[in-house]
Amino acid sequence: MQFDFKVLRKLSLITSLAFSNYFFQFLFNWTIIVSLGAGINTDVFFSGIAIPQLFLNVITGTLTYVMIPAFSKLAGRELLKEAWNFFHLIAAVFVILIAILYLTSPYWVRYIYPGFTAADLKITLQIFHIQLPGIFFSSLISVLWALNNSQLKFVKVETTSLITNVIFFILIYIALPKYGVIFASWLLVFKSFFQLLLLISCMGRYSRFNRNSVVLKSCIIRVRPLILGSFYYKSDQIIDKFLLSTAPIGILTLFNVTQQVYGAGSSIISRCVVSTIIPVMATSTKFYQVYVERMKLLLLFTVLPFLIGVIIGCINTKFLMPYLGFNPGQISKLWMLLILSSGFWFGSALGGLSSAAFYSQNDTKTPTRISIVTFTLYIPLKFLAFKYYGVYGLSICMSGYFICNFLIQHLILRKRYAFN
Repeated sequence: MQFDFKVLRKLSLITSLAFSNYFFQFLFNWTIIVSLGAGINTDVFFSGIAIPQLFLNVITGTLTYVMIPAFSKLAGRELLKEAWNFFHLIAAVFVILIAILYLTSPYWVRYIYPGFTAADLKITLQIFHIQLPGIFFSSLISVLWALNNSQLKFVKVETTSLITNVIFFILIYIALPKYGVIFASWLLVFKSFFQLLLLISCMGRYSRFNRNSVVLKSCIIRVRPLILGSFYYKSDQIIDKFLLSTAPIGILTLFNVTQQVYGAGSSIISRCVVSTIIPVMATSTKFYQVYVERMKLLLLFTVLPFLIGVIIGCINTKFLMPYLGFNPGQISKLWMLLILSSGFWFGSALGGLSSAAFYSQNDTKTPTRISIVTFTLYIPLKFLAFKYYGVYGLSICMSGYFICNFLIQHLILRKRYAFN
């Protein structure tokens, strides 16, 4: 296996910044757990932010993968005008979405968390409402990220994110013990706003919305099936919260920590190893070869950290116990969940690359259809696994889903492009 060491050095810098980013982001959430313990307060907090994050991840996550290849083919003032078109459109969409969510949420939130008491649901709803402005700011940031990434300005994106995460980690560390989860919810909102301010200058001078933009229209056509499908198969975490709201207190938080650990790692991989190759795949005449080489690199970036994490965890679990905010029984459950959920780590990282490969070829339908089919089969298995084996069954089921999803996408990519 041969790698371009210049590429490796650049990726190492971006990876270091991204790792630092997610480290402080993870510390932000971990501070909440350590301060409040794995109990009903943390269960409510992570449930309150789950639904806004679902809408944010679905809409902005899918749009970002469509925007980067589109922006990569533009330059100068034309590029900035198209970026402003997306900025206006996303702002309008999220204003309408936020209004609908705010007005309707009192009627349906209680059905998503059937195991919560009336008092717990009241706090969950309050946190949910606080998060709505935050997802508006974060949606606009997605345009700025796509604009910078399309121009290969990955270091700038990671540096501004790191500044934001460090500042707001310090704030929550100092103030959380006094002000609680409501304060933490507001900090998440101001964190998004602050990062938006740091990046907005890349948009250049203001440009009015052009509804006749060919680039915008073509991206909307490609993103429609992606968004509709994503809302379906990315509702996975909401189903998890629905099931775990009926589990013993603290289990929802432990499972959420597992998803955060692997989700943060997968996001680092996505931003460093996947996003950096999308502009290349979108313009390369040797698309499949580029994809395969990046997949080899991705395997290196996933297997080694996992093995190191297992070794460190086996050696230092007891030493770290006083700093984790969990009792010995919860530590044991968390360690088992991390092992059983490891398929989420490998499958989501590799699946992110295979999906991005399709998107770079302007194909948003194939990965969406695959995910819809696999998720439809996954839902009843998830309920059965939880019914008979509890949270451990849920973890195994999740691992299998993400690995199967990647394998199917990879086989289709190979069949279509390997011999072209």
